[in-house]
Amino acid sequence: YVSTQLYAGNMNIIRGGSSDMGLAEHELAMIDHCLAKLPHRVLFKPYEQVRYLDKDPVISRVEAADNVTLYKEGKDLRLLLPDAKVIVTSRATSTLAWCFMSGKPLVFIDIPDSLPLRPEAREALSSAIFLFDAGAPDFHAKLTAFLAQPIEEIEARFQARRKAFEEVRDAFFQTGGV
Repeated sequence: YVSTQLYAGNMNIIRGGSSDMGLAEHELAMIDHCLAKLPHRVLFKPYEQVRYLDKDPVISRVEAADNVTLYKEGKDLRLLLPDAKVIVTSRATSTLAWCFMSGKPLVFIDIPDSLPLRPEAREALSSAIFLFDAGAPDFHAKLTAFLAQPIEEIEARFQARRKAFEEVRDAFFQTGGV
C-alpha cells in the first residue's frame, strides 16, 4: 500500500479538498476496514513528512495491525516497486504514474474529495487497472473482497487487461514509443 497522505500542517499548501483530519480518517479507515483484514502480508509505505510534533495516528494504527508492516527505510518508491506483487494507492498524483509504469497489478482508489481523477482519465484507466471509488457506500467491503483473493488470481486478472493496460500506457503515460 503506497500512501499519498501528505499533511499540510500549518503550511499554506494548495491541494485537493481534504483537511489533514480527512486525510488521516481515510487512511485509518483503509487500515481498519481493509488492509488489517486481508489474509496477505501488506507493506505500508508512508509518505515521508514531518508536520506535527505528535506521532501520526496512522503510523500507530499500522504498527498495531498484525499483517501490516510499516516501511521505515528511506528508499524511494521506485526502488520498491520491482518487488511488489500488487500495488494499492490513491489520489491522482505522480505516485499513480510511478505505480502504473511499474507494470504491476495496480489497484487505484479514486477519492471524490481528495485529488480525484478527471472523468476522462477515470474512464481510460478503468479498463487498464483495478479502480475503486472511495465514495461508494460499499467501498471498503468491495475493496477488501478483491484484495483478499489469492495474489495469483489478481495477477491473472491483470494479465487479462494487459492489452488495455498497454493502450492506456501508450496513450497517456508514455511518449516516444516503448
